[in-house]
Amino acid sequence: MIDIKIVRLKSGQDVIAGIELDNLESSSELKLFSPMTIIFRRASSGSTLMMLPWLPVELIEENNATIFADEVMTIIQPKTKLISYYQDVINIHLIKWLEAENILDFIDDEQNEMYEEEDESDLINFYDPKSDLLH
Repeated sequence: MIDIKIVRLKSGQDVIAGIELDNLESSSELKLFSPMTIIFRRASSGSTLMMLPWLPVELIEENNATIFADEVMTIIQPKTKLISYYQDVINIHLIKWLEAENILDFIDDEQNEMYEEEDESDLINFYDPKSDLLH
């Protein structure tokens, strides 16, 4: 079963994520699903909460990570409002990621078409052997 929890790491970093609760006590690893870093600031004027992706989601296939259990200081149950906010943020990031994926696919297709259309003589014209300048 996957449940949303706050994981406080020994580094002091707080990460909210879906975690597998099965075999949690006996496992040496902890799998995090859609982990987000929690940044919480208290001030005299009020509190501020921010969530940022914990992983470089633009560069990876799946937004999941496995960490060693000995890196975890504690696992905390978040408030219901925080869980709802987390789920909203995850959905927004998922939509942005999917849009970015479509844009990247479009760019890749355009670049491939561009390379297919280029003539080798066009590429040779970029190099002028008579010029001593490198730039």
